[in-house]
Amino acid sequence: VLLLRDAARFSVRTKLVLAFLVIALFPLGLISRDASEKVVASEQARARDELAAGASATAFLWSAWYDHQRYRLARIAESHSIKQACADPQAAREAARKLESLTPEFRGLALWSARGELLLVIGEPPGRPTAPHAELSRGGDGGFVMTHTACDGGLVALALHRDALDTWARAAAARHHATVVVRDAAQETPPGQPRTE
Repeated sequence: VLLLRDAARFSVRTKLVLAFLVIALFPLGLISRDASEKVVASEQARARDELAAGASATAFLWSAWYDHQRYRLARIAESHSIKQACADPQAAREAARKLESLTPEFRGLALWSARGELLLVIGEPPGRPTAPHAELSRGGDGGFVMTHTACDGGLVALALHRDALDTWARAAAARHHATVVVRDAAQETPPGQPRTE
């Protein structure tokens, strides 16, 4: 406003310099703004790609860990000790002693016969799962329980440590510097599973 009001007092040289500055700086401002928007968009895309790659890696590691536990549980369910406990309940104590060394990373293990009799207990055993055919379910105490058939219609149930999933979520949150929300196949948040930041 002041420039326009006092323009008559400026020399032709000053007016030319001012006109040059306006003509030169306006495109530079546009270019600078465009460049900064592109940098921000590029950084956002890189962050999204990093999160996606990290989420894929975390999901792969969780899946590999889970598959390993399923394989171990299948080996336990088909072991000589379990078959011995199924055939002769008196031998269950000896079977439990042998199996204790195989399950240090778990809270407990329980074996039921096809008639629902509790044959074997190690550690803090889970209650009998209400959905025995579900490979992974929640126990009565909120912890995760893995199951496998045994004893010709019976069931082996393995209780994971209560913080197994939370440990994975915290590790992923620390790795990605992001909020991790765990959801099941139905896109529901499991009960008691907090958002981890």
